[in-house]
Amino acid sequence: MFAEYVYNEAKISNVAILYINNDAGVGNKDAFANRFKELGGTVLGEEAYPQGTRDVRSQLTKASALRPQALMAVSYLEDAIVVVKQARELLPGMPLFFQAEAIEDPSVREALGSALDGVTYILPAKPEGKVSQQYINAYEKRYGTEPELFAAESYDCIRLIADAIRASGGTADAAKIRDYLYSVKGYVGASGTISFDSNGDVVKPMAVKRIEKGLPKTIYTSHN
Repeated sequence: MFAEYVYNEAKISNVAILYINNDAGVGNKDAFANRFKELGGTVLGEEAYPQGTRDVRSQLTKASALRPQALMAVSYLEDAIVVVKQARELLPGMPLFFQAEAIEDPSVREALGSALDGVTYILPAKPEGKVSQQYINAYEKRYGTEPELFAAESYDCIRLIADAIRASGGTADAAKIRDYLYSVKGYVGASGTISFDSNGDVVKPMAVKRIEKGLPKTIYTSHN
């Protein structure tokens, strides 16, 4: 969905990609790049960086030399801060897209301040319904704050694994848990309605957001 937004809605036809060099980073990078190219877009170059790095200036300099219309990044929380700060320094004015939810985390927003304005990213759409609201209310009552990023997803993971173990007769067998999760369709959880596809990936409504004046704003959803 993010490739469709970048190509069709943002009217970006070529990008350079910067990504964290681990399984999650490579997987997300490949998923975006493959779909972007299918749509007619061009990936001018791909630059990897090691997890935990505090300096991506070399990678950004190489990306800048390609003269892309935008930079697509795949990062975790701490390195998202590094990427945005150094991209603002070396690629002033260039649109920044993040194939990651890290941008919305309060720690990232606090660290970057106004430097984050204009950054566009994708994450699961805000869940709706009774189950989600009950979870939010219970969380706020217990901890005195709204749920942090991925809290609801973590809660659903534990509940689904527990269901899988019960369905397997109380046996925590990895293969049985996997098979159970592959069969899950339309599970209504705290993070929204969850289904697993044939590859074991979660299928959920997604939202594209942009930081505007320090606050996340939804600009496109998979329902559009």
